Amino acid sequence: MLWLERDASQGQDAISVLCKDERGMIEKISLKDLTAMLVTELLSSAMGEEVQKEQLTAVMAVPELFNDMQKEFLQDVLKRCGIAQGVEFVTEPVAIGKAYGYERKAHRRLALTVNFGAMALRVSLLKLEDHELQVLDSLQDFKTSGREMDKVRLTAYETASKVLFAEYQACHGVDLRDDKELMFRVLVACDDAKRVLCSEEQTTIEVDQVDKARRLKVHMTRQKMEELCEDIYDRVLALSSQLLGDNSVRQESIADVLVAGGCCEIKAVQDKLRSMFRSQLNLPAAMPMDHVVLEGVCAHMQQLEERRSRAEKGREEREEAAVSLSIGIEVQGGIMHKLIQRGTSLPCHRSEDFSSGY
Repeated sequence: MLWLERDASQGQDAISVLCKDERGMIEKISLKDLTAMLVTELLSSAMGEEVQKEQLTAVMAVPELFNDMQKEFLQDVLKRCGIAQGVEFVTEPVAIGKAYGYERKAHRRLALTVNFGAMALRVSLLKLEDHELQVLDSLQDFKTSGREMDKVRLTAYETASKVLFAEYQACHGVDLRDDKELMFRVLVACDDAKRVLCSEEQTTIEVDQVDKARRLKVHMTRQKMEELCEDIYDRVLALSSQLLGDNSVRQESIADVLVAGGCCEIKAVQDKLRSMFRSQLNLPAAMPMDHVVLEGVCAHMQQLEERRSRAEKGREEREEAAVSLSIGIEVQGGIMHKLIQRGTSLPCHRSEDFSSGY
């Protein structure tokens, strides 16, 4: 059993997790320690027990509105995990731009990033200049998300199954909607249906083992889903328009629309963005929408490695640099006596004895 405790006098460690084991003993763990335990387990699972943590550099994609205190929290967590190289932060809009290779574009331009995932809708203005990406402004809406759409579908699902719910309650005196485990399975089934309807015109939402001889089964079409979630889809355009208006940017000034997040796989969302921005919409060709930010983080990591490699190579070149012009002194007859020949490796030292002609 887990529950949270807050102590306002503890600053960043204000929130602790209280864990109750099978013996009834209660252990208090700070949120940082709990997060560090999860990260350590993730590293061990992904890279094995013998991973050299002190040689790792972490790269994290964070929302544009992520503050310094939140970044400091993550840095402390990684230190507790034994990652000595520190952490590099990249904002999600920049990661999206890197995933699309946007920094390789030749000309100065503006892009709109739309990150529509399970937790929130985030839109950002991304500026490209001299192969550098800069976030000009961002807006976010936590009420517009994949979970919100699942709740809408769940309500419709309950309505469609109203007869079955009522019949079961009349026979057994139990309201199925009070069964949290059942409602969770219904929510998972709705989420699976959402994914199917991104590519198919219709599907069946089905939940087994409601009773020994009963199951919940509802037929759902893409058109029906779009009707249920129409208001949520419209919020994508409303938030985008608000961002452009706040920054006095016309729609025609947006060269590209870069999308990310699982909800952007929904055809209705893509169609609405196309209707607003015409042909500027960009879709990832070889990766799922919900992997776009991850791909951008990987691209950022690769660029960091290339920069470090160039820096190390530059140091080697400076160490092996050669003299570009011969160096000497003027001797009798007005000619130069060369002391250091062109092409001599640096550093170098030469000396000779000379006498005056006077």
